[in-house]
Amino acid sequence: MIMNLNAALDRNRRLLLITMALVAATADVARLRGFDPDHLAVVLAVPVGLAIVLWLVIIFGDRRREPSFLVIEADHAFRTRPSGTLAVVGVGHLATLGLLLLYPPDFAHGSFQDRFLLPTVAAGFLLYWRTLWSGDGITLTPAGVHADKARGTVTFPWEALDQAKPPVVESNELEIAYRRPELVKATGLLVFREWLTIGSVPLPTIAAALRHYLAHPEDRAGIGTTAGHERLFRAIADEPPLPPPGDDDEDDDEEVKPWTRARLAKRLTVVALALVAFCAAGAWVENAAGDESASNFAFRIVGGAVAATIVGHGLRVIKEYRRDRKR
Repeated sequence: MIMNLNAALDRNRRLLLITMALVAATADVARLRGFDPDHLAVVLAVPVGLAIVLWLVIIFGDRRREPSFLVIEADHAFRTRPSGTLAVVGVGHLATLGLLLLYPPDFAHGSFQDRFLLPTVAAGFLLYWRTLWSGDGITLTPAGVHADKARGTVTFPWEALDQAKPPVVESNELEIAYRRPELVKATGLLVFREWLTIGSVPLPTIAAALRHYLAHPEDRAGIGTTAGHERLFRAIADEPPLPPPGDDDEDDDEEVKPWTRARLAKRLTVVALALVAFCAAGAWVENAAGDESASNFAFRIVGGAVAATIVGHGLRVIKEYRRDRKR
């Protein structure tokens, strides 16, 4: 069911985006013609709510699905499966922009937050406009790898990879080390060649596939065949587990130290204290600078990323503890 939903959303992604853009534009034009913006807002709020629900369904549904690649025999390729995430995020983003345009800010006399929010939401499309229209994913072929990223593409042959530093997942990013970087071709704007965050196939699976074909070049001829796909995932299943990536400020003893309940409680206590300190800092900035101040708004923007990082670290700690206890 989730696979079919992802495929349908990805296949109709452009149609959904164009339709949502037309609906939002029609609502905003209707407001200019004198229609009640509160009634028009209901029309745009519906796709925002549906986008949130579908996004949650896709995220939790993908976690329960066994990872696999699409086998494209005609092109002798494996490709990451399509995801509907881009479609629902794009629809929600367009609907949100339409809602903000229904209640345009007073740029001359409004607060800093009022003047800043609308341009920020509009400029957000610059972060992923290319992948929103063209899609994302990784394609493996006997010749090399092609990655469609948010703002461009990265293509490299297998010979470009550094066998001494095989691909690994670090902080939810697939880190690539190149032995011959001159063979890497990148297109687009601000495309980082060393990092990949792509596809509905989990990044550890992609990293394991790259490591396998890097270490076993004789198996690359099987890419794009069902037998090669089965052989790849048997090899991935038999691959010894990699040690979890450690922080730069941790020594080797800390990286291999087994997880215990006491160590888990210690780490989660630090996470909780960091969140409390963050909330206290936010309250202080709001009281000192004012709720409508630029300083408070900037703190909320930066603070959102900081809070997400803190929570992400806590989730990673729990994941590492559970993985260690299963061994």
